[in-house]
Amino acid sequence: MSTQNKRNKRIRITASIVLLVVAAFGIYFFVSNQQVKFEKKDNKTPLSTSDETTKVVGCTRTTRLENKPVYDRALSLIHEKYTTWEQGGKSNFGTWYFFPSQLVNCIKVVDGNIRNTTEAEGYFVFNDTAIKDNYFPITVDKDYSDADDIINALLLVHEMTHVRQYLDSLNNEDQLSCIDKEIEAFDAAYNFYRWQFGETEKTLKLRMQYDPELNPQLQIIKTVTEYFLSTPLTSLTELCKGESPSDTCGDRITANRRQKIKDVISQDEFYIKQCKL
Repeated sequence: MSTQNKRNKRIRITASIVLLVVAAFGIYFFVSNQQVKFEKKDNKTPLSTSDETTKVVGCTRTTRLENKPVYDRALSLIHEKYTTWEQGGKSNFGTWYFFPSQLVNCIKVVDGNIRNTTEAEGYFVFNDTAIKDNYFPITVDKDYSDADDIINALLLVHEMTHVRQYLDSLNNEDQLSCIDKEIEAFDAAYNFYRWQFGETEKTLKLRMQYDPELNPQLQIIKTVTEYFLSTPLTSLTELCKGESPSDTCGDRITANRRQKIKDVISQDEFYIKQCKL
């Protein structure tokens, strides 16, 4: 393939991302300078750390919040996969699962006419006043009430990764940059897709191949996959050469995959503006 053709192909892929990336997984909002600050809430809010701040520490519920059946089924799919992947140990975190499986119990899915007003399919708002201990609202477009379970699961995995990032920031754990937050959330949804098997896997691949009205969740997966295939591959032998316990082959594979995702979304005007790239 000529250099010009390769350049044209990359431009087409990038253009697809520009059109799809915001609509595909939704947006989430940061406070100024990415610092999470909290206004004093009413006395009913638990775990107040001072007169001026409130700290939400996580999810301790053992049963799911009440949601519409279509969203509850999607959360059930996520819980099933994530529970299994957690059994593989902490080394699976960031490659298979991206938040504790228990987090599904604290997710409240709210749907509304957001696609026409925000151009987003769904979003989680950092520091939303509706957030409470054991209660994290994710807003999705009303059309997802008619979507199938796996499509809703892909959308929710992305947004739930943002919920975990929010909790990390509250608990003073390592904080990612704006763009790295998005990279991780895209990676979470992509990995949830690529570890599907059997009939679910076949259905997703057939839809991406033949569906002329592909859902945005699968359209972005398809676009990212095509971008991966259009870039040079690094052999495992080369990639894992000189690995160590603190820098494993799996870590390098994950880093390599995320770098490619970064190459895609860092060219999008929305993220250039949002993350001040």
